[in-house]
Amino acid sequence: MFYHNLQELCRRKQITITYMAKELGFSTGMPTAWKKGTIPKSDTLKKIADYFKVSTDELLNDLPDPKLTPGEPGVKIPVLANVGAGIPESTIYTFDQSDPDSWEEITDRMAHNGQHFALRIHGDSMEPLVRHGDVVIVRIMDHYEDGDYVIALVHNAENGLAEGLCKRLKYKSDGIQLLSLNPDYPPKIFTNEDLRSGKVKIVGKCIERRGKM
Repeated sequence: MFYHNLQELCRRKQITITYMAKELGFSTGMPTAWKKGTIPKSDTLKKIADYFKVSTDELLNDLPDPKLTPGEPGVKIPVLANVGAGIPESTIYTFDQSDPDSWEEITDRMAHNGQHFALRIHGDSMEPLVRHGDVVIVRIMDHYEDGDYVIALVHNAENGLAEGLCKRLKYKSDGIQLLSLNPDYPPKIFTNEDLRSGKVKIVGKCIERRGKM
């Protein structure tokens, strides 16, 4: 999300990422590290955010469609489950239509771009991008690209339950890796056979984070 946003902000300003990094006094290797998925430290993020006149929160999230304005119709989507951003968790959230916290609202424009749902995150493995208690807006896609932040379902053969994970997707010749941003958590590795058998399935792309803490 961060690198995608950086590309878009540079495009709007009609500059390159390398030019921006040079102007801010960053090392020449930083843009390459960002492209590979490294999230800058907080002081670096603030410098970049100030340069583009955006907040660090906006910089870390997929650039969303315009916010709802007063009187603008919105589309409600359900917060379906808690998913782990660390230790996998079974779906433990029971959807209650009468609970206001069971719904999120997206713009009509966003809704027309595909089918969406929302998930609440548990754990700290995706910090600083996604924190415990945050809600992510998820879009169901036909395909997912290397580096996307996704929701994956991992089927547990022992108990028959599907466990949800919010991770960064990395394709390998022999399968995929689901990567955490917190270095305390190792990659989760799955083979092509795991994908074919349905042991692991990518069910959506995280397109927006909504902080709740």
